[in-house]
Amino acid sequence: MSLENPISSNIITPTQAAEMLRVSKPTVYGYLRSKQIPSHRIGGRIFIEIGSLMQARQPRPKAGDGYVSVKKLAELLAMPLPTAYYKVQCEEIPSIRAGGQRFIHRKTVDALLARKTKRIANSA
Repeated sequence: MSLENPISSNIITPTQAAEMLRVSKPTVYGYLRSKQIPSHRIGGRIFIEIGSLMQARQPRPKAGDGYVSVKKLAELLAMPLPTAYYKVQCEEIPSIRAGGQRFIHRKTVDALLARKTKRIANSA
């Protein structure tokens, strides 16, 4: 008979999550801040359920896998690159962050292009 608490074996700290994901602790805290990994705060400590960590763990998107980089977004929308970065950073354009880069889902880009095309057609 095991004396280990079954609940505690399903809960880990951010340090343990960093080891499991093979990333740095600041990266895990970034995921927690952006709510990419759900967590619970008890007192001053943060805890992560292993199940939610595994669900949040997804392969990194690549440009061409249904995602577009911010640079490509700027080219497609004919907008200055700093403007594209600003709109993505302030979440005016939804994106996901992977490996220090931001990617925009292709459906979002298509909707933005359609809106821009419609605006141009209405002004003509």
